[in-house]
Amino acid sequence: MERLSDVIPPQMRGIALSYDDFLIKRVETYNNLTGNLKYYDCDKCKNKGVIAKISDNTEVMNRCVCMKIRESFSRIEKSGLTMHMRQCTFDNYIVSDTWQKQIKQAAERFIIDKNKWFVICGQSGSGKTHICTAIMVSLIMSGKSGKYMIWREDATKLNANINEQSYQNDLDYLKTVEVLYIDDLFKTKFGAEITQGEIKLAFDLINHRSISGLTTIISTELTVNELIKIDEATTSRIIMMAKDYKFSIKKDQSKNYRLK
Repeated sequence: MERLSDVIPPQMRGIALSYDDFLIKRVETYNNLTGNLKYYDCDKCKNKGVIAKISDNTEVMNRCVCMKIRESFSRIEKSGLTMHMRQCTFDNYIVSDTWQKQIKQAAERFIIDKNKWFVICGQSGSGKTHICTAIMVSLIMSGKSGKYMIWREDATKLNANINEQSYQNDLDYLKTVEVLYIDDLFKTKFGAEITQGEIKLAFDLINHRSISGLTTIISTELTVNELIKIDEATTSRIIMMAKDYKFSIKKDQSKNYRLK
C-alpha cells in the first residue's frame, strides 16, 4: 500500500499550487486509492485501514472503523472457526418447526432492537450454537468488535494460567470486548465435574459484563434449573440481563439435528 507521502496526483505535476491546495489534492488522491486488506469490503477507507485527513495544516492518518471488524475476523480465523462462521448464518438456519421459527425471529429482532443479552439453553444439537453465531457475526459486521469464547477450551486455558499476567490480560479482554459469545457455558471435557475455578471465572466475567451493560450471547446444554444448582448468583444475573431473549429448548432427542 502506498504511503501518503508517496502520493503525487498527476493533475498536480508541473502545476503551482498553494500549500493548502497541495495538501487537499494529495489527501483526496490517497483516499481514492484501493488497498488490499481482507475480511471486509469498506467503502470508507477502500480497504486500506486508514483514512487521510488534514489537521492543523498537517496530513494525518486516522484508523478506519472497519479495523474493529477486521481484527475480530482475524481472531476468528486464528482460532480455526472461519468455516464455522460461514456455515452458521441466518439463511442456513433450519426452520422446520414453530419453535425454530420463534427463535430465528427473536434472534433477528435482537439485532435490530440492539438488546444486550441473548441466552439459549437446552437440547444438544438443536441449533443453539448456529443461531448465536449468526447473531455474533451480524453484530461484528455492523461495526462492533467481537469474541467467540468456546467455554470448555477457553476456560481451561485461562485457569491454567491463573498465576500469570496473561490470565488477567485475557480476562480483561473478555470482560470488555463489545460483543462476547460464550458457547456451551459450563460444558466440561468428558463429563468432568465443574470446578470452583470455572464457577469463579463465570461469575467474574458475567458479573462485570452485566454491570457494564455489554452485549453478551450465551448458549448452554444445561437447563436454567441445572445452572442455578451450579451457581445461583451467576445464573440470576444471566436471567435478569436476558429479559425477553431467554430461550429453553426442552430436552428431546428428536430435536438433535446432528443425529439426522
